[in-house]
Amino acid sequence: MHELTELFGGQIRVESQLGKGTCFTLTFSLPVAEAPSLKLEPNVPEASSPASSNDLTILVVDDVQTNCMVAEIILKKLGHNSLSVHSGKDAISLLSTRDDIDLVLMDLQMPELDGYETTRLLRESGFNKPIIALSANAQKDVDQACYQAGMSGYVAKPIGVEDLSAVLADIDLDKPTQATA
Repeated sequence: MHELTELFGGQIRVESQLGKGTCFTLTFSLPVAEAPSLKLEPNVPEASSPASSNDLTILVVDDVQTNCMVAEIILKKLGHNSLSVHSGKDAISLLSTRDDIDLVLMDLQMPELDGYETTRLLRESGFNKPIIALSANAQKDVDQACYQAGMSGYVAKPIGVEDLSAVLADIDLDKPTQATA
């Protein structure tokens, strides 16, 4: 390790305390490379599911702007309109003033109001359109908690075109949804 560090013109430092552990610190300089240009629009095939011809207006609720952008790009490829907000409070506020939203994609883990609580509050206010959960946590108990909160479906992150298309195709937009607990 020492030779490799010196090869890069760096230094290695070791600190050790009996009963506490050892800390290795590597310091070296690398040349600064020019950052590659980011292509924001992924190469995703056009979908031909039944939902893709519905031209839905979908609200994406996620505290991470990049996640919103990815979801919006996929939804556009699927033939839908979308808009996004970055908190549960903003979702509740927007949905209280608009009736043209057909469906909501809701992140489960957001600060202040998480997706479960936001969904419960929306259901209590009378919002009965489909809400699809988005989460990187793909455990079975999460799925059940989503349905108990009043969600209509679940898509695991990272969001894939096929998974999202399949969930959207299975949603009955004419069937009102309420919380089950």
